[in-house]
Amino acid sequence: MKSILISLALALAVAPSLAAPAKQANDDSMWVAQVACGTKDDGHLPTVRDFHNALLKHGVDHTYIEIEGLDHNQKQMIATFKAVWFDYHVESLRRAAAEQ
Repeated sequence: MKSILISLALALAVAPSLAAPAKQANDDSMWVAQVACGTKDDGHLPTVRDFHNALLKHGVDHTYIEIEGLDHNQKQMIATFKAVWFDYHVESLRRAAAEQ
């Protein structure tokens, strides 16, 4: 499975493509997404949850994280999860290399 770590902004940009047939959405050659949002980010949390549910509905492999108590604070989110995201990115690269 080709995997890349994508930002939420990119994920939301490709959301309309989720209307594609389920077979395409389940294709192992598609990307793997990681979507995260703070539980106090009232401006984004409902949309992020909707996007997460759309990914589930279409069988798209992804990781979903809600960060308890975090508002819209990208720097704090990155500081809190950078070790996890680094490992996620390394695993994505490992999987992509294994396919070649």
